[in-house]
Amino acid sequence: MTFRGVLLKLNEATSHDSKFQVVVPKAELTLPPPPASPLAKSFLNKWSQQKLEVSDTSSRDLVQVARLATVAPQAGEQSILWTGVTGSEGNVQAAGAKPDTRCCYCFHFGSAFDYELFLSTLAALKRVQQYALLQSSVVLEMAIAFEDKKWRREEARRLQAAVKRAQQRRVKRREEEEKDEVKRREQEDEVKRRRLEKKKTKVVAVPLPRTMRCVLCRVPRSLDAPEFPKHPFVLKDGKGEVVHICKVCLQRVLQLRLATQAVGKKSREDNFCGLCAQPTDKLSAKATKACAHTICTRVYCVLCIDKLIGKAQAATVWQTKKWLCPHCTTDTTNLLAGKDGKGAGSKAAAKQKKRKRCSEVEGDSTADKDRLDLMRPSHPGSSMKPIDYAVTYFKFILKREIHDEFDESEDVCFCCKDGGNVIECDWKGLNGALARCPKVYHEDCLGYRVPEGKTWVCPRHRCQDCGDIAPYACRFCVTSYCEAHLPKDVRRLGHATRDIATATYVMCPRCHQQAQDAVKQKKIGPELYAKLVRRRTGKQ
Repeated sequence: MTFRGVLLKLNEATSHDSKFQVVVPKAELTLPPPPASPLAKSFLNKWSQQKLEVSDTSSRDLVQVARLATVAPQAGEQSILWTGVTGSEGNVQAAGAKPDTRCCYCFHFGSAFDYELFLSTLAALKRVQQYALLQSSVVLEMAIAFEDKKWRREEARRLQAAVKRAQQRRVKRREEEEKDEVKRREQEDEVKRRRLEKKKTKVVAVPLPRTMRCVLCRVPRSLDAPEFPKHPFVLKDGKGEVVHICKVCLQRVLQLRLATQAVGKKSREDNFCGLCAQPTDKLSAKATKACAHTICTRVYCVLCIDKLIGKAQAATVWQTKKWLCPHCTTDTTNLLAGKDGKGAGSKAAAKQKKRKRCSEVEGDSTADKDRLDLMRPSHPGSSMKPIDYAVTYFKFILKREIHDEFDESEDVCFCCKDGGNVIECDWKGLNGALARCPKVYHEDCLGYRVPEGKTWVCPRHRCQDCGDIAPYACRFCVTSYCEAHLPKDVRRLGHATRDIATATYVMCPRCHQQAQDAVKQKKIGPELYAKLVRRRTGKQ
């Protein structure tokens, strides 16, 4: 396509004249077809390199070459402008020559029809470039979507393979257990046969009585020592059982009680704790709880409430405005649950999806940090801190997780590491191919009530930030992560147990800091710390 007109030029060196000079009075503007080059494989690259050429109609010499995209139309003047560089020898710069000055070129069309036709051509070229850009964007998005689908298919195959391997391990484990069971039964039959032949008297094993402990210092009674006396002022605990106290703690309670009563009280309520006799005037109002009965004057401190009621039920005590102490209530729900939990109830619990376990943990109850800061311990036996429970759980996990699968659930809450009424997790994998989760929890630690008769999955199997299935789980606490929210400073500990066979064990920063603090306080040795941070090698 060819257009006729006049080529003008405005040199930067002579810009003070502010006038264009005529370069070619009879010029011809041509739009040549795009060149066929290796870079023009793309439709977008082909039309983005469109050129315009200006030549002299008399001599047929090429005067100017410019990109069509850099041209600026001037509607009022019927002309177009573009910039260029000129040398000292002429319009065309020699190879390797230093550029002299910049200049502005103007092509004035000979007629209005030529100018309108050029504008239409320029608009059509811009539309072609926009279409080429849209085409490239669509192709790129299709390529990205294809790669994403390909990655998802590979990830699904990987997960299916992991689940299949877990199923194969379970089948192999079950076959081995069946063989061991058959062998064990044969051995038992052989022993019975020999006993019948020898006509020996059958020896019946008598279970040992439960260890008696002091309610304050938690010191156990020796087998050959006499029984601890009963507490003279507190007759029963939250379960309805008798409260025993050693002679040392009994003497201290009597001395404190006499010293406090000599001072006198200013209100209806007692000015000392009903269990440990610690004066309440040295404690804050939030560290004590009084009985709401009209004729009862007993007051208990926060540590003694944990010992009488238990930590799992202590939170309910502080939330209840009109709370009645164990002396003033006839509610025996906890007592009945404690008696029946080990008898016929344990047989029916195996058929339920959600089961409650009432475990008896020797030692002091765990108290929250906020409540422990409200008062100082009144006796040496109540100085257990959260780090002590963490150290105990560290040792328990290292000894328990020698194997990868467990027949029994744990007896302490996975959050606070304390015993009591706990809820078992129902997790068995997405398709039920994994082992049952052995972790248990207090409903008070969870912060909500778990509904009866429903399949409940504990928070250990979900990412704490987004709620997706967590491929990384802390070995010592309930913290779990997905791939997107895994912190950089997390220490990886190798493969996990069979209840989360597709996950990897890690050690979260909080547990790592607790382990370091325990080493500094000499609660654990360097060898035990090395076992905590070492990569796990369990038995398959």
